[in-house]
Amino acid sequence: MRCKRVFVTLGLLFSIHLTSAAATAADPVEPLFHQAFSSEDPGEKTDLFKKILAQDPKSVYGHFAKAWLAENRNEPKTAIEEYTAALKLKPSFAEAFCARGIVLYNQGLVQEAGNDLLRAIDLNPRLAEAHDAIGVILDQQNRFEEAVREYQKAIALRPRFAMAHYNLGVAYAHEGQDDLALEAFEKAVAIKPDLAIGYFNIGKIYYNQGELDKSITAFEKAIAANPKIAAAHYALAVVDEEAGRKADAIKHYQEFLNLAGDHPSPETEQAEERLKELMKTFF
Repeated sequence: MRCKRVFVTLGLLFSIHLTSAAATAADPVEPLFHQAFSSEDPGEKTDLFKKILAQDPKSVYGHFAKAWLAENRNEPKTAIEEYTAALKLKPSFAEAFCARGIVLYNQGLVQEAGNDLLRAIDLNPRLAEAHDAIGVILDQQNRFEEAVREYQKAIALRPRFAMAHYNLGVAYAHEGQDDLALEAFEKAVAIKPDLAIGYFNIGKIYYNQGELDKSITAFEKAIAANPKIAAAHYALAVVDEEAGRKADAIKHYQEFLNLAGDHPSPETEQAEERLKELMKTFF
């Protein structure tokens, strides 16, 4: 019984560090805007965007803030409308093209997304997030070498861009370059220690290399970062069983099934089967 060799490219994540091209020095909310985007605390970001809206809801920043908040509420239609409103006020707003492109991509509108992202790069070639987003689209099209180049551009522009390192690892993994993939995933989690999916993919590589102890450690870190990542519980159960850790395997199969709920899949069927067998032999 082997874990599936699957590497997940995350949906495009929007966390833009604005450049001077997106702001006017005279705008009194500019400092709040920069503070919001430099924050890594979702609660703080939300509070800051709400302050921006309270101070200047009709400005380019106000529309951008409305869009960001709408995106976080899973309201893509509103987000697109507000990014578009920001662009009407500032047609050269590269970050708004990038942000709107990301939402469009996540809605399955790949051509429209690509147009916005390329426009963002035309306006600001140093916008790391746009290069990363283009890389994700190329990766999904199996154009892995081109994706790698875009991720590398993003990292060159912003060396501590955790998601670009992560996505670079995904592209390398898709090419079968596991050593390079592992290096990229390790850099991603070093920058962003709560990146559960990064540890998960590290665990997958170690498992496929036969490094069970290292695989277990990586899967445990994924679960510590996000206890609700069902795939990590399943993978850890499989490795625990192979390593002879029956009690741990039982625990993680059970947790996987609890998280999977009423969503049958080959993995849930396998987990139920293995759990029954383990329970017979363990007790």
